[in-house]
Amino acid sequence: LFLVTGDLFEKTFIDYIGGGNQKKGQEAVRRVASILAKFNKTVVVIPGNHDYFDKCSSVWPEFRKSKGENTILLDTFTPFPLGDIKGNPVVIYPYFCQDEHSPKNNLDKIDKDGIEKENTINIGMAHGTLEGLSLDDNLQYFKMSKDELLAIPMDVWFIGHAHVAYPNDLKEDSYTQGHRIFNVGTHQQIHIGNNTKGYGFIVGIEKTGDRSIVKAKKWQSGIYHFYEVNVHVDPDSENALSDALEKELAKFDPETSIIRVHFDGLVKASEYEKREKIYQESLAGKSFVFTCLPDWDNLNEEITKEIITSEFDERSLIAKFLSAFAEEENDEEAKDKLNMVYQLIHDPNFSKPDKLQDGMKKL
Repeated sequence: LFLVTGDLFEKTFIDYIGGGNQKKGQEAVRRVASILAKFNKTVVVIPGNHDYFDKCSSVWPEFRKSKGENTILLDTFTPFPLGDIKGNPVVIYPYFCQDEHSPKNNLDKIDKDGIEKENTINIGMAHGTLEGLSLDDNLQYFKMSKDELLAIPMDVWFIGHAHVAYPNDLKEDSYTQGHRIFNVGTHQQIHIGNNTKGYGFIVGIEKTGDRSIVKAKKWQSGIYHFYEVNVHVDPDSENALSDALEKELAKFDPETSIIRVHFDGLVKASEYEKREKIYQESLAGKSFVFTCLPDWDNLNEEITKEIITSEFDERSLIAKFLSAFAEEENDEEAKDKLNMVYQLIHDPNFSKPDKLQDGMKKL
């Protein structure tokens, strides 16, 4: 079985998926359906909170019309018998979403007293926040606890919603036993998080009588990798920024990488002024899948005596104060302090007593 536990699509409306174009939306849904149809066994899909099922949805009717014979869409709160698989009857229990937000989950939608425990493999598929795995303080995302799930006699639970893997101790090269609740934690398509490669779980279930053995391992399903790239720059040459950036970017395969670059350190004035151009030139010719906007917050221009005397009367207290740090050319700490004071002076709130006090405390 290939199980999809919700949020296969971003919204429930064809027009939205097509960017306002109905035809493009239909084509996108058909494309997804055709990909799932290539799986050589059975695919089971439930709606999540991003692609919830209701009477107004235009995505799911299109999906149902386009899906392959191997694909099952579960959109009613009724047990779905799959027949025998390798000698065991298998039944899917779907707990899908009918809205984007809800203060309660749907675990009471199916009568648990009628669940056959002997020799039948019972699989629960649910969508919502697993308590302790992701935040849901405002009770918007069908929150469910592990105790609630384990009180229902499922042999295994597959949960969708949170972009955090649970359990987090699964290996890629061997199976782990002892878990009954799984949240694969597939990353968001444009979110750079800690799940950098995109994983699925492969889970095996064996059942004899009312006892089941569940084993699982992690499987790298993603083609694209998500990276936070940190580029530290020291102002030791006129090309320090471009050299440091080129060195870091060379570590990644552009055709499979999505990156966000964070800069920190100091650069000479000549490079600081054209830092955006240097960044764009470094990307040119490298076919990265996607590049998020760079983070320049911690990259600063190297402050020199020439800059100080061009801005301040050299006889002033502030010029003498700054120049004292600038004279320590080989002292990295002095350079950092000089930059801190310089940035503080140019802060529009510098004259405010609390801002001044905070700045001097840092210094």
